[in-house]
Amino acid sequence: MIDKICLINWTLDAHHAKLIVEKAKGNMNLESSEIFHERGVALGGYDVVAYYKDRVARKGRLDLVHSWKGLEWWFSSEEYLGLFKASPETYMPEYGGFCAFGASQGYKAATKPYAFHLEGDKLYFNFASYVQKRWMETKSEKIKHADLTWDEVKSTVPIKASPMLIWWKYKFLKFFGKDLFE
Repeated sequence: MIDKICLINWTLDAHHAKLIVEKAKGNMNLESSEIFHERGVALGGYDVVAYYKDRVARKGRLDLVHSWKGLEWWFSSEEYLGLFKASPETYMPEYGGFCAFGASQGYKAATKPYAFHLEGDKLYFNFASYVQKRWMETKSEKIKHADLTWDEVKSTVPIKASPMLIWWKYKFLKFFGKDLFE
């Protein structure tokens, strides 16, 4: 069992090392990507089709990978890989998988795979569950604003933020009747 874990870790490290080399050669511009990714793997390796079909965050597999828009997309099944290959735009999350709340505020932020919401045929992600809770309170308004500003926002560099630090600031200010997100 430990040998399998070591092999998987080594494989992931080798895979990420390859992506880093490609980036260094100038073959990838990951900082200004319009799609949320971690080290060149779209949505951090979560299966985008599973969100739509099963309504769950499910990690994709290393042996079920498709390259699209300069990123690797991982899938949990051959079926989902095939569906994506046939029509990738159908499964593209709103705002490239970046935080929907952030997009409505004029910036790109990383997201957590479990902080997602499906609204009809549109998939939205958020920075964390507490941000998503706030986003859900006025999502229609936030979606309209994000849709208006996304063309400007999508080419910017994502902000760097610690979810734990933001959470503590949010709780601290809330205690004093202030709202960090307004």
